[in-house]
Amino acid sequence: MSDSSGSNSATQKHFLFVCVENSNRSQMAEAFARIHGGKRIEAYSAGSGPSGTINSKAIASMKEIGYDLSRQQSKSLSEIPDIEFDFVATMGCGDACPFVRAKQREDWNIPDPKALPPEDFRAVRDLIETKVKAAIAFVTNLRASAPHYEPTGSYTQLPHDLPIACTLTTPELQERRSNLLQKVKAAALEFKELEEGFAYRFSSDDSLLADLFMLIQLEHQCCSFLKFSLIVEAGNGPVWLELTGPPGTKEFLASIFE
Repeated sequence: MSDSSGSNSATQKHFLFVCVENSNRSQMAEAFARIHGGKRIEAYSAGSGPSGTINSKAIASMKEIGYDLSRQQSKSLSEIPDIEFDFVATMGCGDACPFVRAKQREDWNIPDPKALPPEDFRAVRDLIETKVKAAIAFVTNLRASAPHYEPTGSYTQLPHDLPIACTLTTPELQERRSNLLQKVKAAALEFKELEEGFAYRFSSDDSLLADLFMLIQLEHQCCSFLKFSLIVEAGNGPVWLELTGPPGTKEFLASIFE
């Protein structure tokens, strides 16, 4: 990797998008980070086995929305700054994606669109844009303070023999509920009961996606028994958050979303 970070701004966030060839998905992700991140984001993309060229389909697809992707270059990981990135997303390249230092890391598992017809290629492009916008909102608002809400309930009201529980201390629990939980609860449009938990539907909103990402991160830290599935449909489709787990999970979730 190179030695320069490419930015002199102490507040600028560094994003990296990685796939194998660095010719389609990661290139479009870098472009959307530049489009939607502006001066807040220093965006990079690279490949574990770069092709050296950008797919003409990707160039044409981005041209449709007014972006000239031909200005970017297909490059290897040795050509990007040797830094700890604020956010790294791999496109679903499995073992071919090497380790890169990052404060926040996600594997988006996006299919390679290079052999897809234009309509399906656009769908992948739009999915990447949705994910990039959500990642920017999440990272740039990670330390932002939210309005204060008094908690409306307590997990201590659950049965003492419940095999699952939140391990955060009371002050931490109250802070989390005040900063995120109330906002997410208010934003839920509907819920469905699942065999092992609940699914909650939300509108497609960038700031809400950031809240959901942060809530998942916090819940994963304190409630390791929970399983999370966040489904973001293409375009302006709804967002579904599925929360499932072992017996007792439904009662636990019902106490949170009461």
